[in-house]
Amino acid sequence: MTSQGSDVVFADDFGDRDIRVFEFPQEIMDEMSSPLDSVVICGDPEQPAILCTSASTYQIRLVETSNTCLLLPAAVGSQSIIGKFVHHYEIIPSAPKMTQIREILLKLPYKGPEHEPVSASSDMNSAQPHSSNSFQESGGGGGHPILHSLSSLQIAAQCSPTELKRALLSLHAFVIDGYVRVLESSY
Repeated sequence: MTSQGSDVVFADDFGDRDIRVFEFPQEIMDEMSSPLDSVVICGDPEQPAILCTSASTYQIRLVETSNTCLLLPAAVGSQSIIGKFVHHYEIIPSAPKMTQIREILLKLPYKGPEHEPVSASSDMNSAQPHSSNSFQESGGGGGHPILHSLSSLQIAAQCSPTELKRALLSLHAFVIDGYVRVLESSY
């Protein structure tokens, strides 16, 4: 039995590439290939990036390898090295941030219609969904808690839609006028 060798060469543009390698679990690969499911990478500058599928949340973690890995194109028969990498991104399951969801919602609990933070000249239906910031500066100069829609709360909490709904059920949260709320304990 004889083995035939072949030459491996570096591509002309070797080293000019900015390559990111991700190691995905099979269930995420299945969701990415399904036209009905979506996979989203989200994050806050102060927090690690999170990958969310329709039902699960994963943390994206940079992992360094002990060896330099060389990258060849997928084309059969090609022996031209097009890049290298010494680290890759690992995708690991992560629990939703229940404490963060609770803290966001408790900043402005529902105390009844007479205590709603709207001026006499506007109503709650004209309010726009807010970003993931927990305070918004008002025209009067002071900060006040803001209300969150389901989508803005999902971004702030960094979790999948299914996990957010489970968390909101456990907190006995509800949606009123398009915003997610929890009841004030004394109401």
